[in-house]
Amino acid sequence: MDGPTIVSSTPAVEPFEAPTRYIASFWRRLFAFVVDVILISIPGFVLGYLFYSFFSGDPDWGSLIGFAITIPYFAVLGSSIGHGQTLAQRWTGIETVDVNGNHLSLGRSFLRYTVLLVPVFFGSILPSLLA
Repeated sequence: MDGPTIVSSTPAVEPFEAPTRYIASFWRRLFAFVVDVILISIPGFVLGYLFYSFFSGDPDWGSLIGFAITIPYFAVLGSSIGHGQTLAQRWTGIETVDVNGNHLSLGRSFLRYTVLLVPVFFGSILPSLLA
């Protein structure tokens, strides 16, 4: 006499599939960058208007303040904190990820955008430094 047989079935586990990602086109990324620059220029324009006399005396301060506004915008929103998307990247469906598909850490995002934007900053103040 055999004892009761317990039959248990577990549902088949389907393999995990990573979301399909593609590299955004150059024009889509350029468009998002231009829109971000326009968005960032709004607070710069307001500050420049309010403190015109200060910035007209030494325009390098304007570049420095613009740089101080721009780096945190891109670094924070481009990191895992902002889900790898600036405002314009959200609107255009672009997401910044590493080779494994993960969002960048804040430090790595900061380094990435510093490397991108430091030449722009020094390009704007270099003529006054050489004069």
